[in-house]
This record gives sequence, structure tokens and C-alpha cells, in this order.
Amino acid sequence: MEELMMVLNMILVVLLSISLQAFSQSSNQTPIMNPDGLIVLSWLTDENFADSGENQLLLYSQNFSTMNSLRYFPDGQKNCYFLPLDLSHLDTRFLIRAGFYYGNYDGLSKPPSFNLEIDGYFWTTVITNSTSNNEPVYHEMIYRIKRDGAQVCLVRIGDGIPFISSLEATAIFQNAYRLMENETALLLHSRINYGANSTIEQISNNQDWFNRIWKSKEMLEYLNIVYDRIVDDTMMDENYPPWPVMQTAIQEKIVLDSIYLSVNFSTQTIVVAHFVLYFKEPINRYPENSIAQVEIFIDSQKLGASCN
Repeated sequence: MEELMMVLNMILVVLLSISLQAFSQSSNQTPIMNPDGLIVLSWLTDENFADSGENQLLLYSQNFSTMNSLRYFPDGQKNCYFLPLDLSHLDTRFLIRAGFYYGNYDGLSKPPSFNLEIDGYFWTTVITNSTSNNEPVYHEMIYRIKRDGAQVCLVRIGDGIPFISSLEATAIFQNAYRLMENETALLLHSRINYGANSTIEQISNNQDWFNRIWKSKEMLEYLNIVYDRIVDDTMMDENYPPWPVMQTAIQEKIVLDSIYLSVNFSTQTIVVAHFVLYFKEPINRYPENSIAQVEIFIDSQKLGASCN
């Protein structure tokens, strides 16, 4: 077996598994979808999905257009959205993502914190002043819809007025995220595109079928490299990673050295954590049938090996 440099294209789609049993409410509304019924084509205004709150435009435009407006909820302890989702020809799992960008819309310079619920179950605490570089805060999960939709609620916890900038739902293929059991939701902890210098967001539908956001991370202690050929396609591997993500990587500088990565769970209550790692040789090597093997350890425990 030829010894090759270890390369890590994308690591740490870390998903936290929580147990829940959902309920839903009825609605006759249907979201706009593309002809194959898989991905929402356009952003809808939210007046048909919430019956409370007030809309607000930010004073200055953002690079991310969906964050230029928000709805805030000055009244009531709990305010909710209902997402009607047509399940007649789809699996019941959706990627649901809520986005928050304070932008000092109220002129108070006091970003609030509040709880987020889905179908009456606690999702997360939203802390809108925890972001760096003036970026939005996103919370995301893979969620199994029981009937015809999901209810997402913002709940006061005494630290300012809740608000929301965006709310998305994207259908998941039946053969993706297969580790998900019937009565669980998968909460996204991190999804990192190593070796990249910019976050990948809103990739075209034929490149990322699940509308995911891939956070970039360059690491000075390793080589940050770019794949030497461009392929405009989606890989048919576990959970369908898109090519724009797989074209960048980090690589150890010495063949026998290891790559060390850390994940901070200090603020999370963990039930189960799922690590999904992708490896793709970024350089065309000869002979073409040469194999690289990588051993994977988590907390010093060997969990397996990956061949490329």
C-alpha cells in the first residue's frame, strides 16, 4: 500500500440527537416548490405564516439579502409560525433552519436572547450577540414531520424582545441522513468546510440538494489546498456533499503526522453526537489505483479507518 498524505476535505458535520415526539396543526397552505417537489424555489413573505408580530426593515443593507428585514414580537410570551409542508410524495424529514440578524433594528444596541421551540418541544436558546464578524446566527435541525407541517415558536425568557429574520424548510431524500431514527431530531452543531476561505451559502440546487450552509475554516498549521480540477456536480456519497465543498481541503505537512481538530460541546447537553467526515484526494496521483488509509480517533478512541 502506498503511503499518501492525509487529506481532510470537510469534517465535522456534527449532529446532536435528541429524542422527541411531535404533533402538528392543520393548514391548507402549500409552499412554493420546484417541479420535482424537493427544494423551495423562492423566498415567501411571512404574513401567511404568522398572525402576530411586526415587520421591520434594517437601516442599512446586508450582503445576505434575507437578513435585511425581520419580524419582532413585542407582545405575548410565545409567538409562533406554522410551516405547511406537502408530504404527499416526499419523505417526512426536512432540514429546518431559523436565521437571526439583529442589526440594531430598534436602536437600543441590546441584542436579545430567547428560546426557540418546534411543535411544543425545546429546540435551543438563541443568543443574538454571540456571533463574530457581524454575521447572522443560524440554528438548524433535521426534523421528521408527523402530518402536514411544523410549528416553530419564539419564547420570551426575560432578556429582550424575540425576533426572527428567516425560516427555511428543505425536503430530505429518503436515502440521506439514514442514521436518523423515527423519534429523533438531529441538531446541527457544526458543518465545516476545511481549507476554504469563504463560507458557501445558497449553492445552486443541482450542487447541494439540501440547501446547507458550509462554514469555511483555514488552518495555518496545515496546508490549505484546492482540488486541481473543477467538477460541477454533487457527489453521490453519504448525505450528498456538494463539489464546491469537496474541492478544498487541509493536508498535513509531513506524511506521518496527524491532523488534530477540536469540537467544543461545553454549552450543549449531549445525548448522542454523530460525526460525519469526508475524504477526497485533491491531487491526481499515479498509479490511479493507489490507496491512502486514514485512522480516525475521537477522544483517543480508535473508531475506524477510511480508505481513499
